[in-house]
Parts: sequence; structure tokens; C-alpha cells
Amino acid sequence: MFITIEELRGLATGEVRLVTMTGFADSVLSEALRRFCAAHPKIKLSIRMGNGEEICRSLLAHESDLGLGYNLPTRPRLTRFLEFDFQVGAVMSDSHPLSREPSLGPNDFSGYPLVLADSSMSLRQVIDASMGEKISSDIVMETDSIYLMKRMARESPYISFMNYADVSMDLISGNLVFIPVRAKANWQTIALVHRASLVPAPAIMALGREIERAFGARVGREGINMKSMLHESR
Repeated sequence: MFITIEELRGLATGEVRLVTMTGFADSVLSEALRRFCAAHPKIKLSIRMGNGEEICRSLLAHESDLGLGYNLPTRPRLTRFLEFDFQVGAVMSDSHPLSREPSLGPNDFSGYPLVLADSSMSLRQVIDASMGEKISSDIVMETDSIYLMKRMARESPYISFMNYADVSMDLISGNLVFIPVRAKANWQTIALVHRASLVPAPAIMALGREIERAFGARVGREGINMKSMLHESR
């Protein structure tokens, strides 16, 4: 019986289990997943959703192979494959009165209805730390749905706040614009993690590289920096 190169590499069959946050379902992650499925059609992907603590618990309980999330808590038994820092900005319709501004400060949002991430999301912690009381009186909606925030932001005069990775694919259509916000601590760290005790199988590494490729393509625009351990692991 002949053994193919893919079988020797562990890429012919199997399963890779990824646990991530709901906001990634409608982001550049889908681009990485599509490419992986096309390149490795016999490897099944299992995608689950959870918050930061749930992602860590799933990995440590051996229920998932990889975890992808924003501002994930540090755990000594988890290792980071990748880190990306993305700036948080104002997201609005291309017809919004502020849509042509090169950047905006917290006071510029006064009088406009704001749709914000709720307290269950790490995004809200960033917004509160960077703008806090300066925008609190204009909040009309809070939600844990990135999709709903995007839908509301498409209708002027609503404004939401997300990072560039959340909306980069939506910007291609031209219906939304992303404007950097002038504020301190105004960024989110996206990390791809795995168990420190795990020797990643080739299929896990292959998915990690597709995620690196998809998110890394945004670095140099609104992404601040990228740290990768994937190439050191080849």
C-alpha cells in the first residue's frame, strides 16, 4: 500500500477543534477557515464559541486544540502561537457626517447615538478605559453581538466601536467606514493559543498558519504589530 506525502504529514484525515469568540464568526476568521477546508478537504473542523475564560477552560480540559480570542487571560499551561494588536475605532455608515474625518476624539461623538459592546465583552473594557465617561450619556444600546453592532452602524447617525479585524471585510463593500479614535489604551490583542503540553499535529499547525495569513494581511493597516511562534515551530 502506498502512503501519500499528505498522510506522512498528518494532513490527509482527522479533526482540528477550535474554540473562539462569537465576534470572529463574521470576520476574517471565516477567510482562514475557507482556505483550510479547500486545501485539506478530508480534515474536519469543529468550531465552538465561548468567552475568554471558557476558551481557556476548553483548552485545559482537552476539549479543543486551539483557542482564538481577544485579551485572553494568561494561563501558565497555555502557550501563545500568535498575537496581533489591533486598534479600536469608530465604525459608521459612509454617509455619516463624521465619516470623512481622518481620526476622532471622544468629544467628537457627543450628540450621536452610540451602540456599544456590553460588559461581557473585552471590547467594552477597552472602550471604558479609553473613553469612559466622555461618551456614557450618548449610549443608546448595549449588546454582545458584533453582527448587531455592524447592522446598527450601517444606518446613520448611529456609531459603534470595534477593532479593524472585526470590520475589515465589511469595509470592502464600502457600506461602513472605520475611523481611528485618538485615545490611550485603545487597542485589543488577538491571541491564538494552545496547551503548552501539546505537540501540535501538522493539521493544527496548518490551521494556525491560515489564521496567521488572514489576520496578518491586516497588519500594517490598522493592526499595530504581530508576534508569531508558528514559523519557529516548523
